[in-house]
Amino acid sequence: MRASYDRSIAYVKPIRCAILLLLACVASSACSRKGSRVERPNIVLLSIDTLRADSLRAYDPSSRPHETLDRLATQGRMFTHAYSTASWTLPAHASLFTGLYPDRHGIVNSSSALGDTSTFVERLHDHGYETVGFTGGGFVGPDYGFTRGFEIYDAWRHGQSTVPASALPRKGKRHWNTKAAVFDRAKAFLKARTETRPLFLFAHTFAVHDYFQWWQAAKAGGPPRTTGESREQLKCLLGRSTCTAAQWRDLETAYESGIDNVDRALASLLAVIDKRLGADRTIIIVVSDHGEGFDHARNRIHHGGRLHRDQLHVPFLVAGPGVVRGRSDDPVSLVDVGPTILELVGSKRETNLDGRSLVPAVFGGSMPGSRDAVWASESFYYWKGGLRRETTKPTDRPMMTARIDDKYWSIEASAGDEVYDVDDRKQDHRLEAEEHEPHEASRRPRTREEPAQVRKTTEVVDQLRALGYIE
Repeated sequence: MRASYDRSIAYVKPIRCAILLLLACVASSACSRKGSRVERPNIVLLSIDTLRADSLRAYDPSSRPHETLDRLATQGRMFTHAYSTASWTLPAHASLFTGLYPDRHGIVNSSSALGDTSTFVERLHDHGYETVGFTGGGFVGPDYGFTRGFEIYDAWRHGQSTVPASALPRKGKRHWNTKAAVFDRAKAFLKARTETRPLFLFAHTFAVHDYFQWWQAAKAGGPPRTTGESREQLKCLLGRSTCTAAQWRDLETAYESGIDNVDRALASLLAVIDKRLGADRTIIIVVSDHGEGFDHARNRIHHGGRLHRDQLHVPFLVAGPGVVRGRSDDPVSLVDVGPTILELVGSKRETNLDGRSLVPAVFGGSMPGSRDAVWASESFYYWKGGLRRETTKPTDRPMMTARIDDKYWSIEASAGDEVYDVDDRKQDHRLEAEEHEPHEASRRPRTREEPAQVRKTTEVVDQLRALGYIE
């Protein structure tokens, strides 16, 4: 038994074979035949923080290959026009769990947390599901209210996990990439699990987000490691210092290295899911909360404080029994994840949400009716003079909003409005005013929830500083 736990995040052929078998099942006629849905399936929701959609070959054919993610995209249901509701972690994940846009859930600055707003996880738990989460913490940690509805919510607090060290690879010794080791903890939990209820498993990793911590090693082709120079690269990303063009290329290389690492870790996790939960009884959903900017020539860098495509266009992949592989081009949002999961498990969804269920598209049908647009907003971060800054007097009104429909991507902000064709990948051609209709986001009806307030512990402050959110 111990030998199975001693395998680190795997790069070995047996695991690669296992994941290929799993994905082959997803792609097979038995798995993808319309109407072959499973009642009360296990649900695995994976949030890969900071993963741009165009980093995957399925979204941009010129991108580097990433074997596991590419296969999930091509052999499951891929939503081509999927967007986050915010360009940084906290409000985006609040939308993921509540089904509400940021201007409704109100969790829009670094001191706000989930209050009494219900989450789809609570509904799953009430519906008889075992609910378990693993995360790297930070803005997705317990202090921000994301434990709501979870029986186990493992954020590796103070170096401790709910999973015993003896069950972890390396007997619990930290992996060089602690954020990717989130998947280690999830695998160990699955291997020891004896529960017979259907499972909802959430796993969130900052492994891609933290690419700047190992940029120097990634450039040299060695194992990533945190160095003093990585802190200098974070300053560059925040606009506090200036990187050369060569350094920006190194950072992009490190970003790709982070995706490679997550891709291998995901293959290992899916192999354990296949064995312990069953590929024929488990729905896999992969999303990201936001992207990342590398357009230093136009100062579109890092994330937070902007609502452009590189920040908001995210992957949204679904695979599993009954899922019909293919592409869906309807505009979808992170607010749709919860309603979709609730319908997948047969739970009646709430009617006051901004999101809608995507189940018809997941199983090969068409979405009923039309959706005018999806939305995103920013109320906390902004860029000025090339620096990312925080507003000192947060309000409940967004500083900027984005409305994205099947034709236009329009951004309204005090600094000036921007409008692009929705398929303008680089958003380097602004449309003239007469070419579009202003969206006037303030007209969108909304009823705002009341968020809770966070008292940041020393641990949380340290985590957020390491993630680049606090200096």
